[in-house]
Amino acid sequence: MDNGTRWVGIDLHRRRSFITAIDEQGEVSLRRQIVNDREAFLELLGDPEGTHVALEATYGWEWLADVLEDAGFELHLAHPLRTRAIVGVLVERLGDL
Repeated sequence: MDNGTRWVGIDLHRRRSFITAIDEQGEVSLRRQIVNDREAFLELLGDPEGTHVALEATYGWEWLADVLEDAGFELHLAHPLRTRAIVGVLVERLGDL
């Protein structure tokens, strides 16, 4: 997957993770669950140029952070409690639509 600027969120779990990417126009360009494997992440994410990745810093995040940083992705760690708070606000606001 080649890309311009995009933002990727990874919900990391023990065996599988869920990845969502948003492109420059704010459109969801990727929503997929994958097995937790170095090559699976790198193949799915493709070119790191212009890609900002947010990863929740929960149990076991270090290996994926190392993989992504070594591959050249711009990585941002998210605090688990703050991430839940952000989602809560978004759900409330979207519920008002």
